Amino acid sequence: MTTASPQLVIDRANVSFSGFVAVSDLTLRVAQGELRCLIGPNGAGKTTALDLICGKTRLATGEVYLPVRCISRTSPFIA
Repeated sequence: MTTASPQLVIDRANVSFSGFVAVSDLTLRVAQGELRCLIGPNGAGKTTALDLICGKTRLATGEVYLPVRCISRTSPFIA
């Protein structure tokens, strides 16, 4: 485990779709140069977690941060 400052922080993220809980209390910190993988069965919330990071899916509760900036409520980047 590294002691470097986190470059991405997901703090107590929760997402549900019409009552279906897709992500429940997800907390994740990723430091510069670190590789993290999300694994699990179909329907475990892997894609939803990635959609939270890119802004495609909105959080019900929790926050997503890049260094010094909360990106939880920003619009997704569309090229």
